[in-house]
Amino acid sequence: MKTNSLYHCIYQDIKDQILQGKLKPGDQLPAEAELEKLYRTSRAPVRQALSMLEHEAFLDRRQGRGTFVCDRKKQSHWLFSSGFASDMERDFDFISSKVLYIRLEKPDDDIRRTFALDGDQQVIHIHRLRYFKNAPIFLIDNYLKDSFNIEKFKRATDFFLISEVLEADFQISLYKAEEEIRASVADSRIAKEMEIPNGYPILDIKRVNYTENERIVYVSRYKVCTDRWAHRAAYYSKGQCFD
Repeated sequence: MKTNSLYHCIYQDIKDQILQGKLKPGDQLPAEAELEKLYRTSRAPVRQALSMLEHEAFLDRRQGRGTFVCDRKKQSHWLFSSGFASDMERDFDFISSKVLYIRLEKPDDDIRRTFALDGDQQVIHIHRLRYFKNAPIFLIDNYLKDSFNIEKFKRATDFFLISEVLEADFQISLYKAEEEIRASVADSRIAKEMEIPNGYPILDIKRVNYTENERIVYVSRYKVCTDRWAHRAAYYSKGQCFD
């Protein structure tokens, strides 16, 4: 079974147990090593699944204590489930990712301001394409400070989520993300990489990802073909969903 498929099977199995009440709020999940044995896999797919469930507020991963099921109805803050999660769950086996390059470079003014960088400081730039049924749907640019070891990302050429590399190799967990979304059109470079006409309408998404202490970990930019993929968002507060 493909690693991506296995990750999704673990993710879906744990999520189903939570939604069906087999795993209740406050229950502690087995340690990662036990989950590896249970699902007969390596650590990477387990960590991918747990990271996604944490991102969707199903799990709370507490350093040094373990992983616990969240009580979503008692959460007083707004939860933002962004993007394409429901479609990814349904069609996960048709999604693949390709790293086009990973390199150090001088950032543009927007990335420099976001990270509050000095004039000559470089960033790690990870440039990727994500495909659905072999058609490009996301053009993804991830930016991290050059204090990270770039070789960790270069060695993990098949990674699907930046968060899984951060969790596995740097022991960094994400706490929140902020997004800006605007309508745009593809320039000649984007059009060529995404195999669409020049000037084609796309969504331009910027996401800033933070740790719990409000430190920016990385910035992502997505160019999305919305005729191939729909962008959906759900907002929750105290267990209620608002349209």
